[in-house]
Amino acid sequence: MPFRKTYSKSKRPRSRAATPWYAKKYNAQQLAMKAWNATKYLKGLVNSELYHYDSTVSATISSTGFLTNLTAIAIGDSSATRTGNSILAKSINYRFKLEINSVVSGSTSVVVMLVQDTQQVADTNPIIADILQTVNPQSLLNLNTAGRFKVISRKNYFLSPSSGGKGAYEVSGFHKMYSHIRYNGATTSDTQKNGIYLLAISSEAVNVPTITGTYRLAYHDN
Repeated sequence: MPFRKTYSKSKRPRSRAATPWYAKKYNAQQLAMKAWNATKYLKGLVNSELYHYDSTVSATISSTGFLTNLTAIAIGDSSATRTGNSILAKSINYRFKLEINSVVSGSTSVVVMLVQDTQQVADTNPIIADILQTVNPQSLLNLNTAGRFKVISRKNYFLSPSSGGKGAYEVSGFHKMYSHIRYNGATTSDTQKNGIYLLAISSEAVNVPTITGTYRLAYHDN
């Protein structure tokens, strides 16, 4: 008959209770991951409407340049306004046509830029001389203010239909963003920080090319 070990009631082996989650030891990476997962879950519960502000552009581009504010958003209650003094820019997309003046028999150079003013003078749009070293299509950034402006995009175009090149360009683009834009008042001119600007310069002083199109800023009103 095989030997069978028996235990008294007081000496019977007991299973170890599972350690509760709040008593477990976690390293920094595990804690960070748990916090990130919780944040993603909470963000998924928030239904934040994405607003859109359209800037219609129809302008001539001379050798003195053209600059316009694409974030001139006033306070209001529509899907293209703001309720306070801060918005969060999420993206900007655009479509435009750039066309040479039909009188030009040679060629025309044009630069088209999107820039953001990160150290803006409140209620004041920058001028082209603040951004570029000289006012011409081939200029580099102004060394004295190079840290002030963030270049979102820059493209140079050469219009030369008389020599077999293009007389017009149709351009589209999209840029993701994550940038707070600040205001200090209710009107479109009250941009305080991080305004976004369209800048264009051509090589023509008289027979100037044209730009027509739309720039759309997507943002959260916060």
